[in-house]
Amino acid sequence: MKRMMRLVDKSEKLLDIILGLLIVVIVFVLAEMVFSLAVNTLPLDVTPNANSMVKEISMMFILLEIIVLLKQYILQGHHIPIRYLIIIGITAIGRDILLAHSGSGLNVLFYTLAILVLVGVLYIFDNADALHYEEEVILSDDSDQKISADDDELEELL
Repeated sequence: MKRMMRLVDKSEKLLDIILGLLIVVIVFVLAEMVFSLAVNTLPLDVTPNANSMVKEISMMFILLEIIVLLKQYILQGHHIPIRYLIIIGITAIGRDILLAHSGSGLNVLFYTLAILVLVGVLYIFDNADALHYEEEVILSDDSDQKISADDDELEELL
């Protein structure tokens, strides 16, 4: 049984190393894409039209948000915060609104309602910490003493 647990631990460590390397490669590729977009977009006199410039700039924002998402994924121990996914979704919908100039007004209204729903979800998530219930933490010593603490206090204790 101990041998199997050691094998599982080693395989988890190997997968974490592979995942870390892949994330580093992805960040470098995304950074190169952002750099090339910036180099091609910043000389405003060379850009053929405003529509392509808006496309490039909005794509650059989405790529930067994905880089921030990957950074948070690494920093938070292989956990993707839903907040960043929602922000990327809002940015992508905003990009569609900017680029959908030939669509009907009803489509823009639906996009706007989708952004409103996502902003509402963000508001609920941000205020959920304030309404978060207290948790009991059992101290690591043998006294079985219990304390009540918020999430911030829990992180300090652990």
